[in-house]
Amino acid sequence: SGLLGSSADSPKSSAARPPSLLWEVPCPPVAPLAGGPGTRSARSPGCSPACGGCAAWPSQVPFAEPAAEDAGFPGRHAMFARGHGRRGEAYLALLATLCLYASMWTVYNLVCRPSLGMGAVFNTVFVFAVWSYVSTVFTDPGTADCAEWEAWAQERRRAGVEVLVPGDEPLGHEEDRPKGGWTPGRPTVCASCRRERPERAHHCSACQRCVIRMDHHCPWVGNCVGWRNHKYFLLMSWWSFWACAVWLATLRRPSSAEALINFAMAVTPEDWVVGVSVGSAVALGIITGSIFLQSMYLAMYNLTTVEVLFEDKNPYQLPSLLDNLRQVVGPLASPTLLLPFPPSRRPPLDEAFPRAGDFCSHSEGYGSC
Repeated sequence: SGLLGSSADSPKSSAARPPSLLWEVPCPPVAPLAGGPGTRSARSPGCSPACGGCAAWPSQVPFAEPAAEDAGFPGRHAMFARGHGRRGEAYLALLATLCLYASMWTVYNLVCRPSLGMGAVFNTVFVFAVWSYVSTVFTDPGTADCAEWEAWAQERRRAGVEVLVPGDEPLGHEEDRPKGGWTPGRPTVCASCRRERPERAHHCSACQRCVIRMDHHCPWVGNCVGWRNHKYFLLMSWWSFWACAVWLATLRRPSSAEALINFAMAVTPEDWVVGVSVGSAVALGIITGSIFLQSMYLAMYNLTTVEVLFEDKNPYQLPSLLDNLRQVVGPLASPTLLLPFPPSRRPPLDEAFPRAGDFCSHSEGYGSC
């Protein structure tokens, strides 16, 4: 019972429901899981994903058919959003941002022609910024398709706990679903996806998917920021800020100040182009710098933008700010700390979110709890 419900709560006969809203795919017989009376049976290996015939499962559970634009959604897809419209918006954001980066590079290197040394500094920082941006965009933020989620589900099955997949949950157990707030040490069920999910996973209304330790959906990257790409998002804002700062400080022929004066006079088209680029660099630098400071503050207090709205004390906030930060970026002494590589020494999801006061065996690189 509880989140999973019980086998006695099957809906009424299918006669009163349209066939198009029912699971009517038969499956082979299955053996019950160990655990005694009331334990739900496991699916047979031959079951269809749309199966409702297992003995201890509700035989026909109503579920909403996917929208036409979601049909055939491949799961692992760039931008990771359900629906072609959302993915189209994401690709548009990607194209616009890459054009902005490209225009800054072109003006700096081909129009203003910086000194060799300053050009090397800017181009190095610029490469890190674009690399981090692309990594944020194309990394699965922590959806049900990622390796960590799949490993978590497999481990629960090996432990004899049935993991709900879309459509499995019986109706009539809405009161068992936490509607928001802290649920330390326990999975929850998403009312939108009708899927069981790891702790600290939240539903993104833009992507229409649940994401582990979801921070927010960022239209700039066309993707969610979550457990698997939060470090990349931090680095994107960090390196983009410094790319803008170096660009503005080392621009010459004209300098940044001269470019603004020339833009006001608008003597030549080149003056207009450089002036607009200076304004864009200032705006981008302010935005990315502000995002970095806010994101760092939340990471050091082991919070996400979603969890800021929760009431009560944060059970995941460790005594040390640096221990909290390590959960997002990995070991602070790592040679890849400032590069968009996956954080190292991350434990499985069952151990990934220790509570304050808990013993933690990953103290060398993950937090000393």
